[in-house]
Formats: sequence, C-alpha cells, structure tokens
Amino acid sequence: MNPKCLYRLKDYRICQLTNDRLWWETHSGFGSQISGPCYTWDDILLIGAKRNKEIGFLKSEFLDSLRKLPCWRKTRYYCFATAMLDVNTGQVVNEDQLAQNILLKGKSVGAAETSYSRESGSFRLGRCQIIVTADDRISWKSSGGAYQMISGPAFIESDVLFFGSGQIDDEKISKRDFLSMLRKLPEWDQTILWCRSLALKTVSKEERPTLSLSFRENETFSRRGVTSAGRRHRDYSKRLWSRMVHFHHGCIDKIRTRWPQNGLAERIRKFRKK
Repeated sequence: MNPKCLYRLKDYRICQLTNDRLWWETHSGFGSQISGPCYTWDDILLIGAKRNKEIGFLKSEFLDSLRKLPCWRKTRYYCFATAMLDVNTGQVVNEDQLAQNILLKGKSVGAAETSYSRESGSFRLGRCQIIVTADDRISWKSSGGAYQMISGPAFIESDVLFFGSGQIDDEKISKRDFLSMLRKLPEWDQTILWCRSLALKTVSKEERPTLSLSFRENETFSRRGVTSAGRRHRDYSKRLWSRMVHFHHGCIDKIRTRWPQNGLAERIRKFRKK
C-alpha cells in the first residue's frame, strides 16, 4: 500500500492511495494496528469494517506520528459503515455494493442533495412511521409496546435519513392498530440509506492546544508563589484543625462537669495518698 496523502481524524490515520481509494488505520492492542477501507458518501466519511491486523507501533509512538499529520478536511461528518441500513432491505449495507454505488454516475459530491425532492406526508420505513411536514421538518414514530408510542426528530444529510433520540409520546395507540395503520402508508423512498440512532459525528476543525511549560532562567519557587487554590486549601486545613481541637476540649469539659464527686477520680486520689 503506497499512500499518496495521509490525514488525521481523531485516533484514525486516513490514507489516500494512489488510485484515490481511502484506507483507515488505528492502534489496537500492544504494538499492533488494524486497518480497513473508507468511503466518501457525499459529505460523510464512512469508516468500513476491519480488514487487516498487523504488527505496528506502540500506542504512544502511533499517536506521536498522528499529531504530525494534517487534519481530515474533505468531509464535514464521519460515521461507521456498520451503522448504515439499506432502505429497501432494512439490513446493514454491504460495503461492496456501497463502493459500487459511489462509483455510479450522479453520486459525486453534492449530487445526493439534488437527487430527490422532499415530499410532505407520512411514510413507512420498517416498523417506523416517517412524518414530513410542509416546512421540511422530519420526525419518526414507532410503537413501544401496549398503548405506548415513541417518537423523535429526524433529518436528512447526504441522502441518509438519521433518527434522533426518541422519547415516550403522549399519544396512546395499541401496537396492533399502529401496525395496521402503518401498512396503509407508502414506503419511504426519499433516501437510499438510513440509520437507527444518531451515529453521525462532526469532523472537528479545531486543533487541541498542546501543553507547554516554560520557565525563566534561575527562576525559584517560594511561599509567595503558592497559588490561590493552595492558599485556600491551607486555610481550610487550619480551620478544620481548630474546630477539631475546640470540639475535643468541649467534650472533656462536659465529662468533667458530669463526673460524680465520689467516683473514680476520688478513688485515684486516695490511692495516690497511700
């Protein structure tokens, strides 16, 4: 494998090969690394399944080499390919078929957003109801059991329908009635892929600040250089100690006042006189 360009994406090293194919690598275990293919689905980088495992660098060495690479900038989002489901079959999308669809005419960057027109109404996707309003707002609804409905928001990005997190709905419909109503709805065909959960992640464009410590020559540390947090901790310790001492003396005074006159102390004095 002869990479043409190397990029950094979180803990992944993205390799652009000479044939413009993409490959990911990351550290795994002790002195080993795993790798697999990547796919650009419009504005999403899909990280494919693991294909290889080989001996590599230690984790610290791998991360050090990773920091020297430029950040991945060719897509705004990234997601794992195993989270993508085919709209027609409801199964995890096959990576070979995914690669073929990307190579088809019309799957270039930006084409996915113009390949369909959103149609308002209610649609069927598996056992979920997809609702599209006139102002292009999308939501999903599904049965959560007997007379319980679960609903949540959804959105379309790069010809993929993403489901947001759901919550219990106030509407009360039996599961049988909901499935019966669902069968009468037209099938969802405005995207070719969908995802059950919000697995889409944003490619961060911000670099993490590196921690650098620099001291002036002949600089010495003294008590004056103690931070405010250190002073607060010291003052708190002093107050706590004084309270403990005060509590201790208070307990002794109470014992002395309640001690019987002809008690153990009187017997000790008589014993000492002997």
